[in-house]
Amino acid sequence: MTDKDATLAFSTFVPIGPARFSLLVNYFGGAKKAWEAPLEQYLKIGFGAKLAANFEKHRNSLGTSTGLRGYKEKMASLQIRAVTFSDEEYPERLKQIQDPPFLLYVRGQKSTNLANLAEISISVIGTRKMTAYGKDVAERFASRLAQGGVTIVSGLALGIDGVAHVAALSVGGATIAVLGNGLDQIYPPANRGLARDIIYSTKGLLVSEYPLGYPAMPHHFPQRNRIVSGISSGVLVIEGTKRSGTLLTAASAAKQ
Repeated sequence: MTDKDATLAFSTFVPIGPARFSLLVNYFGGAKKAWEAPLEQYLKIGFGAKLAANFEKHRNSLGTSTGLRGYKEKMASLQIRAVTFSDEEYPERLKQIQDPPFLLYVRGQKSTNLANLAEISISVIGTRKMTAYGKDVAERFASRLAQGGVTIVSGLALGIDGVAHVAALSVGGATIAVLGNGLDQIYPPANRGLARDIIYSTKGLLVSEYPLGYPAMPHHFPQRNRIVSGISSGVLVIEGTKRSGTLLTAASAAKQ
């Protein structure tokens, strides 16, 4: 097992997020050493008994012949690759945020480089329940920015997000869709066609920090939004209610 394989393996156990992963790597001196460390060592550094036991069970399941190897084969069949923090394809800007993902799942053409797409990018975000005015503004901004060589980043949600992605693709521009679930499933289902268009575009990618098979859950979206804002040069808010994910993303951008 390589360090990258170990990092991928850790990513499949969601309770070990960026902060815990960083702790483990620093303590054990690498992802591979951390993955192979005895359970007693996990308890020693502060893992609760239940968390440690669940991790041990998960680690043993990935150690089988159908475990990590089968997982990687499924990724390959879906045109999904793993991009770790130390890979050249990992966007430099995203490395600067608080608790950056230690691994990104990237789905799309191998020739489409995530770091290159993200280098000059703007996140276009807004409400799912858009007005006609909001739709028009999102289309005009996203298409003209894309024509100017700016990558449009959004969250593949209904409403403004979807409009922004479509507008970028319609002018032959680049777009990155950041999801709050595993990339083997598309959420919302209504945007499966759009996701397919992004995947098969030479200028589009789907991105997530969540492993294959992991469902979309409400608490995932604030986490997802830090990537939407963190990967971009700036965030353009089209419209959103006072209490919404849109404003949470804007707040995250201001913090970053």
